Amino acid sequence: MKCMLRLLAVAMLGVALPAAAEPNPLVGVWKLISWEATRVSNGDKRLPFGRSLDGRISYNASGHMSAQVTQIHRQPFVTDFMGGARPDEMQLAFHTYIAYYGTYTVDAKEGIVVHHVEGSLFPNWVGTKQEREFELEGRRLSLRTPPMAINKGYKEVHTLIWEKIE
Repeated sequence: MKCMLRLLAVAMLGVALPAAAEPNPLVGVWKLISWEATRVSNGDKRLPFGRSLDGRISYNASGHMSAQVTQIHRQPFVTDFMGGARPDEMQLAFHTYIAYYGTYTVDAKEGIVVHHVEGSLFPNWVGTKQEREFELEGRRLSLRTPPMAINKGYKEVHTLIWEKIE
């Protein structure tokens, strides 16, 4: 029907209507499949959360996103009261979970998505732009960071593979 209306408008008015926007290929909910970090200087690889990890990243059509990554077998706190956790428990919980949300922009031609962070478990990311290269292959989404400085004095590129579930 839309196509017919466009043709009718062109025929009657002699003008072309703007082309419909391409659908955003990132819209949906994605489940984490793997996360690998590669050292820039020598190609050494590591699995930051090991093989037992899970996560979700969601992109909606209105431009909002959220991401969460966790190790699967996290140590529970001794107490059921979140505020009663011991410092060592809180530290371990912080180091085994990543979460942030905000808005996003996509440059499909360049294969870049930018996450504009509004809230994060890591407060230093709030107000930053987290740029990722992306590749889509079927129901698989690969997100790759630019080289990131690691506190041990070297840089790594992180590649996360996601599978579309919604």
